[in-house]
Amino acid sequence: MRKRVVIFGGTGQVGIPLVEYLSGLDSIEVHLVSRKRRENANFLPKVQFHYFGLDETDKLCSILAQAGIAVFLIGGNNCYDREEFFSRNVQPLKQFIDASRSLVSPPPFIYFSSVYALFSQSLYGASKLEAETLIHDSYHGPWVILRPCWIISHYDRFCRLIVDGIDKRSFFVLPRTSPFDYIYYKDLARIISSLIVSKNFPCNKKPLSIGAGDARDLIGFYKAFAKEKGKRIKILPIPLTPILKLLNLSFHILGYPCEGTLDKLKSQRFCRVFTDVKFKEKYQFNPTPFEQVAQDIINWRPKGSNLL
Repeated sequence: MRKRVVIFGGTGQVGIPLVEYLSGLDSIEVHLVSRKRRENANFLPKVQFHYFGLDETDKLCSILAQAGIAVFLIGGNNCYDREEFFSRNVQPLKQFIDASRSLVSPPPFIYFSSVYALFSQSLYGASKLEAETLIHDSYHGPWVILRPCWIISHYDRFCRLIVDGIDKRSFFVLPRTSPFDYIYYKDLARIISSLIVSKNFPCNKKPLSIGAGDARDLIGFYKAFAKEKGKRIKILPIPLTPILKLLNLSFHILGYPCEGTLDKLKSQRFCRVFTDVKFKEKYQFNPTPFEQVAQDIINWRPKGSNLL
């Protein structure tokens, strides 16, 4: 019997490769819930699309009742203020959990959180931590929470900033940061796929931190990308704290949200989290070498065939 997988938010950077992986498996039946109808969605003929919002309780309850497993990828970190962070990262999940309460046996549930939940002084981290708490306190089926580190891909603005910057110049003034880990978006999709097809759902009742185990500081990432592009760059390192203070002051004067915009830069000072060794062994997770990751990102060109 095919396992019915219902994915919420499957049109983002992790959802796209996940849907592609799962749709190629004969044992999996993929259902994707989306609020908006996608004109180019027919490139995945094996995927069944359901177009409705999470506030449509009857439709949500109906699809959850038939799900073999649910994957929740909805969320966002490019937000303006606290209200937007929580409306994108907490409110949709609350609607999902409220609907699940009407079921006798809610389906196994994979929630896509972030390592930033460890650093709740940031708005993004605080919203993710509240979402995790909501699951822990209110979801009555088996669940697992994934906390990926920096998700590196050609979709990521921070990653494109590095690659495009190296294209345009050879001298950089960069802050000194502590090493921080990353995870390639396709590797993360493979991890979620492995959890879905596993016969023993990993209901650990605690978040799983996911990273490649290859931490580098910010300057190290610049040098690594430059090497793969075959370019020589010069870097003038400066302390991080004065930069944060200057950015906070500038953003405050301009009226931009300091917390959300500076999340990534702030957390780089202490965001060193690695994938658990037992997790790697159990699910045969071998991260893609950074050299290959860098080449994939450098050589990427828009094809117009994905859902974004």
